[in-house]
Amino acid sequence: MPGRSRSPRHIDIVYEQDGILVANKPSGIPVHGGAKIKGGTLIDSLQARCKARVMPIHRLDQETSGLLLLTTDKDLAKILGKQLLKKKIERYYWAIVFGRAGKAGVLSGLDPERRPERLRFKRLVTFGGHSLLVVEPLTGRTHQIRRQFADAGFPVVGDRRYGDFAKNREFTERFQVRRLLLHAREMRFSMPDKKQPVSVCAEAPEDFQYVLERFGLFRQGRYTFRPSRPS
Repeated sequence: MPGRSRSPRHIDIVYEQDGILVANKPSGIPVHGGAKIKGGTLIDSLQARCKARVMPIHRLDQETSGLLLLTTDKDLAKILGKQLLKKKIERYYWAIVFGRAGKAGVLSGLDPERRPERLRFKRLVTFGGHSLLVVEPLTGRTHQIRRQFADAGFPVVGDRRYGDFAKNREFTERFQVRRLLLHAREMRFSMPDKKQPVSVCAEAPEDFQYVLERFGLFRQGRYTFRPSRPS
């Protein structure tokens, strides 16, 4: 059985240097507070740990797990924010979707505010009527990956907003996994004044790996396929 998400007091920091942090956010923990948010947030936890203001450079949905880039320096926040806008920060997600998606491709469209949105994906493997994809968002719209794959007919497993309610319920009953199976797995970015890019990875959490294990795709701590990026 998959393990439960950890308390927000136990956020893994996978990279920390010169005021830049990359945190591995568990599913179910919000990044920011809000009117409907109860309990601690990732920012609350990190600020208590760092004893400083912590600023996220991009977003992750509450239900999404994985890598989030942050900084404790307002000048670095501006620099990294510009890198993000110029598409110099690479982010790669893993998503388990319903259906047999194409081997590779690009999804383009307009978000609810009529702004262009675009992503690139590659199918890593198919199993039991599902596909495991590696996805690179080329724009940073809210819920972009979830919405675009739902519109394409391949909703992300566990997506209660854009997904398939009946299929989600059947999946939950079968695997006892009650989360959105979307994970920000890899990130590449450049430190200011440094030539070599920083590359970090956060392997899929236990409940995500549990699903792959049930289909023989994760054995003895290793994947039985090559987790390559889209190109």
